[in-house]
Amino acid sequence: MSNKNFVTLEVVKELLATQQRAFQLLVSDLKDSVKDVKKDVDELKRSLEFSQKDVKDTEVKVATLESKVDQVKIKADDQEGFLGYVEDQMEYIENQSRRNNIKILGLPEDKEKETSWEETENIVKNVIQNQLQLKEDIHIERAHRVGKPRPLGSHDGTGGDDEGPKFTRPIVAKFTFWKQKENVLRAARQKKLNGVKLVPDFAKRTLDRRAEKIPELIKQRKMGKIAYLVMDKIVVKDKPPDRPRRQDSDNEVFLNARHDAHAAAQD
Repeated sequence: MSNKNFVTLEVVKELLATQQRAFQLLVSDLKDSVKDVKKDVDELKRSLEFSQKDVKDTEVKVATLESKVDQVKIKADDQEGFLGYVEDQMEYIENQSRRNNIKILGLPEDKEKETSWEETENIVKNVIQNQLQLKEDIHIERAHRVGKPRPLGSHDGTGGDDEGPKFTRPIVAKFTFWKQKENVLRAARQKKLNGVKLVPDFAKRTLDRRAEKIPELIKQRKMGKIAYLVMDKIVVKDKPPDRPRRQDSDNEVFLNARHDAHAAAQD
């Protein structure tokens, strides 16, 4: 990932954090304003019990105060809408910065041998050239592990201990050419690797939405359709009569979704 992309992403993250802090302060002020307005409304309503002659004036004041409450709510909604827009733009920029990336899951990690990006890059090239049997010259800008090593028990629910086996961290490989990255992913889909998964690299929000689509994806496949995910959208097509059934079982589809979730957690 280029330094330019990192700077752009960090700047946008800082802008988003600033916007969030400003929004929280505004919401706090708005809540206080609503409380004050509500208190005034309650006092005006109580005055009706003691004097009917001021009913008309009180109704006008109540209507005015209620209108102010509506205006406060509209301002809060506008701020929430703007915050959602900023988050969407942030997600788009993050996905663009990852478009040449592949995330590799399940490759054993040896800290003594894997001490540099170059060595991690060689591991990735070995998988591509020897296991996927792609003999073309692979151009990788950078390859590295993501996340902190954690005990295996922290993921499998057994408790684990710090001296026990570690959870294997994913590798993120940034390819120089987008088309070459796509060729590698295509080969990985066609040739199943034992215990190793090669998946696209997306922002966590995108991965969360992809995971939500898994039940519908399986449903469409069971109905005899061709169904697959493009980013966080399901594409469904009619299957030609002579096309064989996908080799992926429903369990494998769920497992891939879980791999996506674990990979996102490492970022």
